[in-house]
Amino acid sequence: MGDAQRRPYTVYAPENLPPTWRPTSSRLHGLGEGKGPVAWHLGFVTPSDEYAALEQSNEKASEYVPRMTNNKKPIGTQQVDGVTWTKYHRKDKKANSLARTLPNGVSLVVTGTASYEELAVLAASLKPQPRTTGGVPVPTASPSNPS
Repeated sequence: MGDAQRRPYTVYAPENLPPTWRPTSSRLHGLGEGKGPVAWHLGFVTPSDEYAALEQSNEKASEYVPRMTNNKKPIGTQQVDGVTWTKYHRKDKKANSLARTLPNGVSLVVTGTASYEELAVLAASLKPQPRTTGGVPVPTASPSNPS
């Protein structure tokens, strides 16, 4: 059984990111540990050779987001494809972050040394993944008359 089927929430994963985004790491925390939160980390080297990561979890947003952004105070918001993300910045770690919490309580954080422009590219690429396909997105258009 694929990881995606065991996750307790719909995972958002990047789709159609340019090949200049190079994945560097992927970690899953909390699966098989009972009822605790599950978190997924995906790291990238961006086209400008900066670091960017996608962090997502069903942990309480009020605890998870400040930990992932290293910050409790947002500096504003940023529109990404018509969706409002909250902006965070931490000078001492040169960390930029965009965060949003979905209606189901799952938080998405894109964070790293990358610029907000690059973080927005990653944020815009995030699409909910069907849980039944083992993590492989399936085309939504199906033939109406299968032979």
